[in-house]
Amino acid sequence: MKLFVRGNDRGFDIEDFDHIASFTGVFATAQKKIRRWQEGDDHSVKELIRLLPDKFFNLTDKLVIARTREMIERSSNESLGFPHKNKPENLFVTINSLGNLNGFLEIYTALTASNLSAYMPSFFTKPVKAKSAVEDKPQREFYLAKMLMVLFVKRLESSWIACRKTMQGVLDYHIKTLGKITDYQENGTDSPLNMDDNELEKYINSFDDDSDT
Repeated sequence: MKLFVRGNDRGFDIEDFDHIASFTGVFATAQKKIRRWQEGDDHSVKELIRLLPDKFFNLTDKLVIARTREMIERSSNESLGFPHKNKPENLFVTINSLGNLNGFLEIYTALTASNLSAYMPSFFTKPVKAKSAVEDKPQREFYLAKMLMVLFVKRLESSWIACRKTMQGVLDYHIKTLGKITDYQENGTDSPLNMDDNELEKYINSFDDDSDT
């Protein structure tokens, strides 16, 4: 309250506040009354209100006590009003179009339509019988491609930039793989097309970097 009167203890010595000679004195008196109420036998709120000085209530009622709009309008005799606030209207907004694709279903179909062949080189080589499911490379590569398709959709839900970044990474990998195939066809250069487990883990984790989003 000192801020209201810039530290002047007699700042509320005006008619609107019943000429409070010292607002620190009012609170000192109120504190004594509260202590007396705590030490007494009657601890009811009614007794506390009876003990506290009227100037304390007058001061706190005008500066501290929070009021609802209804209370203010009722006490101001319609001289003060508040603007009417309409109820919020909830709107479900979805992706309407992306290029020549209309609606989320078409976008999802397009994102998951690619076979992502660069991630499945084992499908284009002579089949080798796997000793176990863990060593079944065609199966592992197939699920990796499926996982990336789902990742496209999740990235699109996150942000446009995240989705574009992921798809650009996948496109770059396909271009790199195509370059290896072309180099082999033209020059006979033998380069591995598939990634080992450490390279695969590092590659997948690289898509989790959302620093650009």
